[in-house]
Amino acid sequence: MIAFQTEHLHLAFLQALPKQFTKAVAIQVGEEWGISERAVTNKLNRLCRDCYLERVRHGVFAKISTTKRRAISSGKHRDAA
Repeated sequence: MIAFQTEHLHLAFLQALPKQFTKAVAIQVGEEWGISERAVTNKLNRLCRDCYLERVRHGVFAKISTTKRRAISSGKHRDAA
């Protein structure tokens, strides 16, 4: 049950962010939610690891579409495509 709640919070936090954003924006949203800067960094790392976000460049993130996420998880995604 705790894992589900944690996953739900990660996804709710993700929905509160724009399609592309900086870490500073994520930290600001986190502050509004009462989340520490370190916890926001951890969330960003987890969302990247779980294929919900990608790092565009240092400190800049973009949401990954559901279609692209499915392709990545099935092993059919290629960065060149």
